[in-house]
Amino acid sequence: MKKSLFIAITMLTTLANAGVTTKLNDLDKHLDSKLQKHIKEMRPFVERGNSSAKLFFIPHERAEIIKSTTEFLNELKKVEAYKPDKSHGLRSKKRAQRNYTRLLAKTIKYKYLAKYLNFSFLGMNPYVAVLSEDDKERGHSAKAFRKSIRKALRQSWDVLNRKSNIDDHRSGKEELDDNAFFHLSDLSKDISGFKKLESKYNQLSNEQEEILENNVRDYMLNIYELKDTIKDIDWKVGAYSPLYHLKVFLLKAASYIALPGKHKISLETLKKVDPIMAPGDIGLIQRYNKLSNIVFKGNWTHSLIYLGKYSKMASFFNKDAETQETFKNKCIAEKLACDSFISYLMAKHPKQMSKYIKSDSDKDPIATIEALKPGVILFTMKKSMGWDNLAIVRPKLSKRDKALSIATAFDNLGKPYDYNFNGQTNERFVCTELVSYSYAANPNISKKGLSWEMNYVMGKPVMYAFDVLETFFKREQSGNQELDLVLYLKGSKGEYGKSRNGTREELLSTLDLTD
Repeated sequence: MKKSLFIAITMLTTLANAGVTTKLNDLDKHLDSKLQKHIKEMRPFVERGNSSAKLFFIPHERAEIIKSTTEFLNELKKVEAYKPDKSHGLRSKKRAQRNYTRLLAKTIKYKYLAKYLNFSFLGMNPYVAVLSEDDKERGHSAKAFRKSIRKALRQSWDVLNRKSNIDDHRSGKEELDDNAFFHLSDLSKDISGFKKLESKYNQLSNEQEEILENNVRDYMLNIYELKDTIKDIDWKVGAYSPLYHLKVFLLKAASYIALPGKHKISLETLKKVDPIMAPGDIGLIQRYNKLSNIVFKGNWTHSLIYLGKYSKMASFFNKDAETQETFKNKCIAEKLACDSFISYLMAKHPKQMSKYIKSDSDKDPIATIEALKPGVILFTMKKSMGWDNLAIVRPKLSKRDKALSIATAFDNLGKPYDYNFNGQTNERFVCTELVSYSYAANPNISKKGLSWEMNYVMGKPVMYAFDVLETFFKREQSGNQELDLVLYLKGSKGEYGKSRNGTREELLSTLDLTD
């Protein structure tokens, strides 16, 4: 009786383990299909990232990258149901098949993780920078992404540091029994123990052994390529080290230091020229005598998006039927209690909009949105634009596209300042990054946008305030001019509160357009 019961239990266990193995084999095929779908969707982005280090992906492109990435990684997580990372003892014959399935799951996991990472890193810094930042809306964690890289590399740490012939590995000439298969730092514990058990009880078929070996071979081939590529990529760009925080401290300190002197553009002057400015205009600022100016290139060191006081902005957009229809539809799509542009901003940003509306009757009302050392904030007219020289340019866009750009800027209120000055990242902004990000095109919602002249500093694309003016002047005679010059307020030397309307030629003289 006991013997029959033992045999029955053994048979049931064997059948159950066989069922799990079948499911894993099916999952393997499923993951292969999902990875091929991801590669097909992302190949254009990866190829663009590989072709130009100056590239930075605009918001709707970043959303597509994160969406496809998240979908694949969520599929890969299904392997976790088989607990591939758990340590399992190999003490008895009846545990052999169960541990085979766990080991199979582990090799499947790292095979596809390595393939995914190897493909992603072909996109170089522009593509990897997207994955190196959190995207809470789509459930992407930069920390988890970096952790997956470390885990994938750690599996092969021993073999990658052995003095082996990589060409032999890549060509498959070496036998796995004598090389990488048994030297994987984490996998080797399970594999070597399992091989001993298997040889004792002869539980592993040739087919099963071949599957394990092929999985690890695929993993290793991709890891070798990844190890070569990763040397040239800043895949930790989203991680802010103690050195970053030291840089923040030093640059913030420098921003508070200025030589004696008062600024040229008064609040009265700003109010006189305010009627010719329109919501959505882009402001460029020159601030003399600031120690922090040595950090930035060129004379123009700050940019902003002009809103105007609340009543002005509301009147400007409320009269545009296309804008109101667009935001009425956005309210419905996002299930918000609103039916217009202004009510949409109120529904999404009640505290900030209440502050904005309340300031309407102030002597110095809120009139801009910009990125400063506190982060992305709403700022008052005098504090924002009352400096030494001011240029205003106007995007050649519809009111609808300007409203969509302003809404994007509002969505980034509170984000921190980017002391890395990296145009490829969008979770932190410098002033011009906020402008470029907000005014990016988005064909998914038929939004037209602006393109810019860019700099490239220390391996990163960087946009300075003077780049906005360079964009205007360099394209002035071309057919792709996207900006109009609205005004140039030129401060009078040595006189506080004295400024005048400068000419186009005077403004041009402040720039060096040579590449």
